[in-house]
Amino acid sequence: MTGPVSVVIPSHNHARFLPDAVHSALAQGGCVGEVVAVDDGSRDDTATVLGSFGDRRVRGLRLGGEGPS
Repeated sequence: MTGPVSVVIPSHNHARFLPDAVHSALAQGGCVGEVVAVDDGSRDDTATVLGSFGDRRVRGLRLGGEGPS
């Protein structure tokens, strides 16, 4: 049996899609240990949307606009 997994969601100015993406990741069941949304310097309300989740497994990581990996 494997341990919990981390789901990483990259985002740049896509706050409107984050609720569906995060809820979809969490709906995968007990295998999800954390959902990390990586905000790459968004200028929309991405930070607000990420702060609205009441689940400790959800966290945001803000970068300064690094661009494609």
